[in-house]
Amino acid sequence: MDEHLTGGTVHDGFETRPYFFTICTFGRQLTLGRLQEDQMEMNDTGIMVEEEWLFTGDKNGALKLDAYCIMPNHFHAILWLVSDSGLRDKGLLQLEENADPNRDYGVALVGEIIEKFKATVTDRSNTVRNTPGIPFWQPGYHGHVLRSSKILPAMRRYVNENPVNWSRDLLNPLVGDPSCLVPAAWTSSK
Repeated sequence: MDEHLTGGTVHDGFETRPYFFTICTFGRQLTLGRLQEDQMEMNDTGIMVEEEWLFTGDKNGALKLDAYCIMPNHFHAILWLVSDSGLRDKGLLQLEENADPNRDYGVALVGEIIEKFKATVTDRSNTVRNTPGIPFWQPGYHGHVLRSSKILPAMRRYVNENPVNWSRDLLNPLVGDPSCLVPAAWTSSK
């Protein structure tokens, strides 16, 4: 993580800013590993999710990965759009005189990046397990722009400390929805 990424800044007329999001496994099943003494132990599936996330950052020049955390049944991440070139290339950023001041073009691109990441993980998981068409993630995701640089350190702390807080996390089936305890057919363990 780059220390200079501390809040929204203007770069070539485009405001770079951090985005926080959470995606959950299908049915919030515990498919990515387990917590052991406040440490996440990823299984092969969790390792695959991490590999794909890091690859997503490597292949997209308009994107900078920040804090992320893989939990047994969900994934938190903070990412930055650090250049408008990706937006221009995808036709999501119009020329200055045509720009709609009420539209957040970054949100559209972040949504596209997250959906592509989810699709890639799902395809890879289904290939490995020979389970074509089986969903891996819940539909959609929860996310928002971190509009204030003051909230960024707290969000990084939240992401990084997620394993320590698992015992109070509503996504933990022992705290929240117990239906997550039903093992998924394609869950693998290390």
